[in-house]
Amino acid sequence: MELVKNEPITLAEVVALLKKRQADGELSYEQQNALDYAEKFSKVDVKAAKELMKELAKINGLGEKSAACVTIINILPKKEEEAKAILSKDKVELPEESLKEIIKIIKKYRK
Repeated sequence: MELVKNEPITLAEVVALLKKRQADGELSYEQQNALDYAEKFSKVDVKAAKELMKELAKINGLGEKSAACVTIINILPKKEEEAKAILSKDKVELPEESLKEIIKIIKKYRK
């Protein structure tokens, strides 16, 4: 199998990709497990994930399709402290105002 591109994707995008693959034929054991996991833990649909990615990318210090953005979308933190902890894993430091903006944006997409 050839690697086409290597970039982080949200759990919602994993669900969409694997469902498309499932329509073409049976999923492997690993793919089925990945689909089950992504369906269980995805907190937004693929459309909302893409919109959220665009909004988060506008925040200075976060780039579109960055691992930090993907992790934030997958977890949808409720507090600035949670967002700060998530970002620290990817060595991203943002001012308090940016963390508040992240939480404000996330509130619009939370189910």
